[in-house]
Amino acid sequence: MISDAVRGELFDSLKEHTAPSGLHAINAFVEKPFIRRADDGERKDRKLWKSVELFMYYHDWMFLRADEEIFDCNSGGIPHKHCMDILVAQKVCSSIVFSTFFGYTLGNSIRETEGFLMCTAATYKTKDFYFGRTFDNECSYSEQVVITPRNYPFKFMHMGTVDSHYAMIGIAHVEQDYPLYYDAVNEKGLGMAGLNFPGYARYNPITPGKENIAVFELIQWLLCDCATVSECKEKIARMNLADIPFNDKLPVATLHWIIADSDGAVTLEATAQGMNVYDNPVGVMANNPTFPEHMFHLNNYMQLSAKPPQNNFAKGLALSVYCKGMGAIGLPGDLSSQSRFVRAAFVKMNSVSGESEDESVGQFFHILGAVEQQGGCCELESGEYERTLYTSCCNTVRGIYYYTTYGNRQITAVDMHREELDEVRLVCYPLVNKEQIMLQNGR
Repeated sequence: MISDAVRGELFDSLKEHTAPSGLHAINAFVEKPFIRRADDGERKDRKLWKSVELFMYYHDWMFLRADEEIFDCNSGGIPHKHCMDILVAQKVCSSIVFSTFFGYTLGNSIRETEGFLMCTAATYKTKDFYFGRTFDNECSYSEQVVITPRNYPFKFMHMGTVDSHYAMIGIAHVEQDYPLYYDAVNEKGLGMAGLNFPGYARYNPITPGKENIAVFELIQWLLCDCATVSECKEKIARMNLADIPFNDKLPVATLHWIIADSDGAVTLEATAQGMNVYDNPVGVMANNPTFPEHMFHLNNYMQLSAKPPQNNFAKGLALSVYCKGMGAIGLPGDLSSQSRFVRAAFVKMNSVSGESEDESVGQFFHILGAVEQQGGCCELESGEYERTLYTSCCNTVRGIYYYTTYGNRQITAVDMHREELDEVRLVCYPLVNKEQIMLQNGR
């Protein structure tokens, strides 16, 4: 066991003296309130680890294994149980692996896949308001559920440091102790997600007299002190979305964004025509083309209905409904961005569920399940296949972030209000990627 007083210092030193691509394999005994420590001579003066505490020290490394196991032990001749966190992590440098979602590099050259990265976002309202997205790519980049507490110092490249702000939760890649959020919701219930927008996105140089914000800072900048979409619009009006990379290894990404609260949603796009905020009455988002084009494209599907169709084919021709679901004949089923937008809009806007948390969350995952990608259905030039790496659903009222991953269909949840939100350090939870199966007749 390692004394809790020196853990941070020790791991910082171990990580600093590890070569790039080096591995750390560590086990730590974890305290659980339902497991009594065995009276087998263990040092009772040493504190056990908290659940996932070990993983947090390695939030900026790639996790090759991150598991928690409870097992039987008979040391000292006394049967008892232990809980152990198991971590295998690899030190990854900026020049080795980065997500194309943020325009990152792979190896020493830009990876030309930004046109392939596909995602879909949606909103849903019952008693509470829910916000989430799919993240589709051919490989993962150690993204985690990251809680940014109120006193974490956000350092903006041209807007100084914000030391106090709203807490937020979402999925992010943490680079140099900075959360690069894919999507996030703040404690006031405002949600935001960035989706790939290649070929359309255009940003400006630094503009005097404007609040110059880099693309990778945008989610943090707006969620820091905006509680509503209306407040976001006001802040965006003062803002210049600047063509500034995170560093020389992280070029500027090509994104557009959905921003939503319980009263509505907007889409933010910066193109060659300027920066525009569009009201989003359907509360969904996909990738290319522009949002106005997506909305216009819905005109082609106005005949779709959740109800059985009427016979309007021709007078005097007796046609009849022969199976359920024929009202939605013509709903596109392919994986293209335009088709996913139509399908997500149709499914979301026709969804019906109960208002309990279980029913609402379950329905949200069913909505996004209509646009998820299965491995093998979308082949890339590299020979790899794009798939839905994770699907998220955040109850924006309660601050509970739910997710599933491609490898784990069981819903996992992280509640931001169970953390100390007045702290200064990021709280990171690695995604659960190993399938969790409940054996119903287990003994």
